[in-house]
Amino acid sequence: VEDYTLNINSWLSIDTTEGTLAPGASEIINVNFDSTGLAVGDYNATIHVASNATDSPMLDVPVVLHVGLGLTSNASVDDPLVCDGATTILHANAFSGEGTYTYSWTSVPAGFTSTEANPSITPTVNTEYFVEVFDGVDTVNSSVSVLVSTTPDQAEMPSGDEVEFCQDNVNTSYSVPVVAGATSYVWTIYPPEAGVVVGEGNVIEINWDASFNGAVDLVVEAGNSCGFATISDALNITVLEAPEVTQETFMEVCETDEAYTLTGGLPIGGSYSGTAVTAGEFDPAIAGVGIHYITYTYTNESGCEGTDTKSIYVNTETEVTLSPFENIGNADDPLTLTGGVPAGGTYSGTGVTTGVFDPAVAGVGTHEITYTVEGFCIGDPAVQTITVFDNISVEDVTNGMKFNIYPNPNKGTLYIDIDSQTQKDLQVVLINQIGAVVFKKDISVKRSSRNNLDLSQYTSGVYFIRITGENTNFTRRIIVQK
Repeated sequence: VEDYTLNINSWLSIDTTEGTLAPGASEIINVNFDSTGLAVGDYNATIHVASNATDSPMLDVPVVLHVGLGLTSNASVDDPLVCDGATTILHANAFSGEGTYTYSWTSVPAGFTSTEANPSITPTVNTEYFVEVFDGVDTVNSSVSVLVSTTPDQAEMPSGDEVEFCQDNVNTSYSVPVVAGATSYVWTIYPPEAGVVVGEGNVIEINWDASFNGAVDLVVEAGNSCGFATISDALNITVLEAPEVTQETFMEVCETDEAYTLTGGLPIGGSYSGTAVTAGEFDPAIAGVGIHYITYTYTNESGCEGTDTKSIYVNTETEVTLSPFENIGNADDPLTLTGGVPAGGTYSGTGVTTGVFDPAVAGVGTHEITYTVEGFCIGDPAVQTITVFDNISVEDVTNGMKFNIYPNPNKGTLYIDIDSQTQKDLQVVLINQIGAVVFKKDISVKRSSRNNLDLSQYTSGVYFIRITGENTNFTRRIIVQK
């Protein structure tokens, strides 16, 4: 019988450290290694087996622990999403470990195997690939998934609320149901000049060209990174022709013109609208001065409408005026008439010839003078009156004197014109109807003089003017008429 004892260190342990063996017997002792906390490198130790054997009381067993980096594998693929029929490459990505790596690839669903580190694959369905890496000591496993994509199915025929409408329509919207697997949609209209597609998804708008009319086909293709599906069936759209509508340019009108029927719109059979337009008539008085817009609208047999708008200008009427005339004596010279506005008009009335009024021809009394201006948007003629009074004219032949008293009747101002061959000192006296002197003035005359008498302070009525002097005694009846 032999007794034995085993000695160990910290990274090395055994299951049994002592025991008894019969002569010629044996026992298996498990030796355990623990690399926790150890740096990379080689660690040497000796297991000492001590016994009471007389021939070999101490047996040394050498032990070596090699600490290295652990074996890892992180499987990957160049393209995790591939199109049906496309090829990509798997990668085992083994690191560390010992010696030379060996690889074993399998798949789910089954059917693929390989011993390469980076094999090529051409999957037809979604597949999970597994790799087992062995470095001669350790074995590790990892996996990677590959998804297989196909081109989308054919899109349905587009649909929309409007498939027949008039030319120059607003944008219209069209759509198709979402196609599984599609990431993009390509819309096309035939002919291309019909309009422009706005949008890229399964819902779009068409911005129609205002000049286009006719038949249009609208189709769509659903696509993704693997390609595009078959083009959809075409949606047939009809753009109806709109009428070409015009109207003539309007002439300017005057605010006082009567309402009139609008014409000049083509094609015939349309209608007019706008400010002050009623039943096809335009009323300048209602519209007022300024620019107004008249729209002519026509609808063809297809129900399509066309319009044309033109402006019309309503002018302000120019007022014709005539300044009042002063009274004139029937013995006065003809008067060139003035005071008419705007200039360029003509004067007419009793005693008027080519713009000159002749009081002698008109005669004593009140006469109307009319000023008329011809032209566009000119108001009615203006009228004023002119009064012709009877000039008082007396000639003193003996003394070589001539008197002219006017106007008579007067409105408070009386003129006395005196012509004398010699110098005269005279006295002017105004006498009322009861014989009372109400005004007296001394004047000196040599040759010609005009004297202005202010009678505005006296009441209307009959008066007498008396002019006296050496060998002169002249009296005449006058009328003050305010």
